[in-house]
Amino acid sequence: MDLRANTAVDVLIGPFIDKTDGNTTEDALTLTAAEIKLSKNGQALTLKTDATAAAFDDDGYYNCELDATDTNTEGNLVLIVHQSANALPVRHEYNVMAEAAWDSLYAAKDTGFMDVNIKELGDAAQSMTDLKDFADAGYDPATNKVQGVVLVDTLTTYTSNTVQSGDAYAYLGTNLGAIGANATEAGGTGDHLTAINLPNQTMDIVGSITGNLSGSVGSVTGAVGSVTGAVGSVTAGVTLAAGAVTDASLAGNMEIVFETDFATNYNTTRNAWATNAQDFVGTTASDPFNAKVVAASLTGHTVQTGDSFARIGVAGVGLTDIQLPADGLDLIVPGIVSAVPVLGTSSIAVLAGWLANLNINKVTTTATTMTTYNAAAGAIATSTVSDDATTATVGAWS
Repeated sequence: MDLRANTAVDVLIGPFIDKTDGNTTEDALTLTAAEIKLSKNGQALTLKTDATAAAFDDDGYYNCELDATDTNTEGNLVLIVHQSANALPVRHEYNVMAEAAWDSLYAAKDTGFMDVNIKELGDAAQSMTDLKDFADAGYDPATNKVQGVVLVDTLTTYTSNTVQSGDAYAYLGTNLGAIGANATEAGGTGDHLTAINLPNQTMDIVGSITGNLSGSVGSVTGAVGSVTGAVGSVTAGVTLAAGAVTDASLAGNMEIVFETDFATNYNTTRNAWATNAQDFVGTTASDPFNAKVVAASLTGHTVQTGDSFARIGVAGVGLTDIQLPADGLDLIVPGIVSAVPVLGTSSIAVLAGWLANLNINKVTTTATTMTTYNAAAGAIATSTVSDDATTATVGAWS
């Protein structure tokens, strides 16, 4: 009997015969799971996993339940029962089949045919998948031909390079030859081709391009003779190699927006632009504009051509008039002092506030300490005082 692997099943076991006369059926036995043993593929007998006791059916036969664990090993399965006190031994043998194989044989089929489903070809599942695709889409059973071959069969006459009805492309001609020299419809060197759409890929183009190129170019290793048309825009940075742009090329091709011309405003010794005020000659060519640059020549305080400001002169002697706003000093408004100012650091407003505070606000004096207060009546500083009957001393404020 064939059993489906990994599947619970009921099997009929028996007949159970009386051990004394060897003829009478035993119809009232109690067959517990502990009395029913299994051997899988000749291995040691073990109790069945299903805990259900066998139930009497008829004529010494009993219904025995097996669970999925009892049938989890494909191959030979032996079942034995020996209730030595009452009946002779009973033995059954089963064939446990793979689920798919059992289904192919025993599962109900509407058509009545056995299910044959080949999963692999040459131990490769993909081979069967490819074969199915080929059979489904690439084979014409009416002509017994592969579809690609059918298309070739429709070509009965080769008409050389004559344009055919339905052609959607231009003919190049017979035998292109080296670099297309024999192309006829396309011209001797393909000069009749008006447009070529190239896929995005890496390829070399040898020769001159006299038409327009749309798209990006990785690099140009040869020299570009000239650009006679206008360049619309450059959306990315341009990197120039050392020596690519010379003074001469700049002078001849660039409009220098400076006070005079290129020769006046560019210092070739320092390789840096000069300003309107002076011609720079720095200490190093790599450091053209910083605090270290010095004037090419110092002409004292003599007014120079192009100066738009008066010379100050040595120690400011050239200054003749300093214009301050009418209320310039009045804008220095002392505030509330909260600490002793620091000479050389505190602002004029703070210093003025300190002096005003000493002369306006409260000051208290004891035998040893003088204290000054701000306008808010808060003590802000003290000074130690002393008198030795010869000299009265007031210490620094702190």
